[in-house]
Amino acid sequence: MKPHLLILVAALGVVGCGPSLGTLSGKVCYNGRPVVYGTVVVIDSEGLPHPGTIEPDGRYEVSGLPAGVATICVTSPSPPGTENKLPPGPKGRSQKADAMRTKREDEPTPAAPADVISNWQSIPDRFSDPTQSKLQFTVRRGSNSWDIPLD
Repeated sequence: MKPHLLILVAALGVVGCGPSLGTLSGKVCYNGRPVVYGTVVVIDSEGLPHPGTIEPDGRYEVSGLPAGVATICVTSPSPPGTENKLPPGPKGRSQKADAMRTKREDEPTPAAPADVISNWQSIPDRFSDPTQSKLQFTVRRGSNSWDIPLD
């Protein structure tokens, strides 16, 4: 066998042995309404977190996920610009999720769009805790779709 052909065959064998990665996408809803701000975190079977941003229509996408059973967490802290403008959240909501948001003191955070502020709803803290969320999904290689019901 020619050396360059042997190298090509070896390279193809290595590529075929790589991890099986998937993408998870869908919509997050709480009490039937879209969650308009926050993060979906997929924790893979090895305990590694993979975050994805929740869009204003409730859609999310998380890529680069290894195949296997994953735990799902959802956080939805108060959007920037909502200070003293929102009613209190549901029972069980604390400032824990809001404290998870980081901000440099010398850098002001721009306010979220008006539609995000007006449609934002507080979700219970249990959904942000991997030991309490009770949300699991089996990720397969390629595209996976799952609408996350927070009820």
